[in-house]
Amino acid sequence: ILDDFLKMGELKNKISHCDACFHCMGITSFGQNSEYYYRVTFEMTKAITDLVYSINSNSIMAYVSGEGTSTNENSKIPWANVKGKAENYILNRGLKDAYMIRLGLLIPGDGIRAKTKLYDLFYKLMRPFYPLMKLFPTITTSRKLGLAMINCYFYPQEKKYLDNKKINSLSRN
Repeated sequence: ILDDFLKMGELKNKISHCDACFHCMGITSFGQNSEYYYRVTFEMTKAITDLVYSINSNSIMAYVSGEGTSTNENSKIPWANVKGKAENYILNRGLKDAYMIRLGLLIPGDGIRAKTKLYDLFYKLMRPFYPLMKLFPTITTSRKLGLAMINCYFYPQEKKYLDNKKINSLSRN
């Protein structure tokens, strides 16, 4: 248990080897102070990436980002720039491989609840429509997301930015 994820370096002696990092941790920008959002989204990602690189530069990383992230970091939407900066840091760090999961609409698995009350309400209201929504190739599930991230390790991808369609396809490998 680590109280401050910006102190990732403290874990280096406890983790002797790492082949892959599936970075799924983050927060919504909705209602967040911009400095706090930057700290959690970029600085924490930088700390995790640096730790993985220091343990094994031959590792791969799959980072759950978001649809609409700004690769050029020049969006009028602040969160898109912060996510873009995090993605660019990972991609340029020198790891063996890295994938940016540009997640769009996701149907959560059984028992998974959003911590943001507004998002949780949205998911509760949409639950009766999940069977129909799962038919759309642009919507994915938390299960497919997990499988796709694991499959990035076993089946290297040419494209480094993976949207929901690619997530769904990769989850079937």
